[in-house]
Order: sequence, then structure tokens, then C-alpha cells
Amino acid sequence: MSSVIRSFIGVAAAAVLFSGVGAQAATLTGTLSADNEYAAFISTNDAVLGTYLTSGYDWTSAQTFNTTLNPGQTYYLHVVANNWYGLSNMNGGNPDAFLGSLSLSGPGFQFANGLQTLNTDQADWRVVAHSYQTLTGPLNWVTPNETPDQWATNGDTSSIWYRNHGLITGISPDAGWIWAHIDTGGEALFSTTITSDAVPEPAAWALMIGGFGLAGAMLRRRRAAMDAA
Repeated sequence: MSSVIRSFIGVAAAAVLFSGVGAQAATLTGTLSADNEYAAFISTNDAVLGTYLTSGYDWTSAQTFNTTLNPGQTYYLHVVANNWYGLSNMNGGNPDAFLGSLSLSGPGFQFANGLQTLNTDQADWRVVAHSYQTLTGPLNWVTPNETPDQWATNGDTSSIWYRNHGLITGISPDAGWIWAHIDTGGEALFSTTITSDAVPEPAAWALMIGGFGLAGAMLRRRRAAMDAA
């Protein structure tokens, strides 16, 4: 193998290696609440509950969390929400309602709505009704695959939540109270998707293209020298 070819391979390898430099981790931040209680998890598989993030047992007070997400990985935010009164209370239409606002910091990451901010809504979340579980114990998880119901937003002054307490601090007034359409068991499971394209930053692309250009120039000079000889 000639020295020029070896140089070409070396420069190309370096360019490919450095092309990944632009892919950066992101921070997921969320502020959540549920009537009456919830536990939130982050997972890389929508069929698996995942790693615990936070929980709340007073719907009038929201909890905030943050966690690091790695580039090139799809994530799922999972929430298990309970109505304290369980089956005996569900026949009257009292839902285990979930409310929240999320944000991402880091290039290349986005929520299901294509943005780096997301509220609870019908379009970007999935839900499935489930039988009541104690949140302090091991939890069973079923992949949510239905569209949630929504009656009101956090800022809707006519809603039962606003009339009883007012705005839930830290959560957008546009965030919706969402729940499972048919829920007789007192528990609902929620999921939303976070994706990362892991595309290299412009500086990394420039480095890679420049590396291949340099290798090409070396080959052209070598060819010209051979022709002259």
C-alpha cells in the first residue's frame, strides 16, 4: 500500500471520527402533577417502564425533575397516574388526570410535536387504562396505544381543578388535564416520545469534508508526478 493511500485512509478515518463530535447530550426538564398521584420514568423502550424520575402525591403541588439524554437514542417518558379512590370512584367519571410541561436543551432533540417544548395534550401523548397499583411497589407496565381525553387546561378558570385551587404553579396554562377514555380501574398509563437525529454540527461537517478534500488533493499531486515522470 502506497504512502498516499495510507495517508488518504488516515485522513478519512479522522474525518469520520470527528464527524460525531457535534452530537451532544441534552437535558430533559419536566414539571408534572396528577390527580391524585403519579410516578414518572424515562425509558429507551416503550414496552418497558424504565428508570424512576419523580413522583407526586398532592395534585395541587407540581414536582420538577431533570435528566440527561444521550444523542442518537429514542426515549419515552412514562407516567403512571392513580385516582386514590380506585374502582369505587371511577364509575362516576372521576379520572386519574395527568398534567405537565416539558422542555429540552440540546441540539438535535425534539418531542413528538417536533419542538423542544411540550405540554400534556391529546395529539402528542398516548394512554391506556390499567388496574390500580400502589406506586411504592413494583409496577406492571402496558404500552399505551390510545388517544387521551382532555376536558380542560391548567389555565381554564371553569375547570374543577382551577376552581378548587387555581393555576398549578410551574406548569403552562396551556397544558391539558388528560386521562384514559374508558377507565374503570383507577389508573392510567401515559407515554410520549423524544427523538434525537444526532446530526453532526456544521463545524464537524466542515472538518470531514476538508479531510476528504485534502486526501483528494494528495492523490491528484501524486498522479501528476507519475505522469510527468
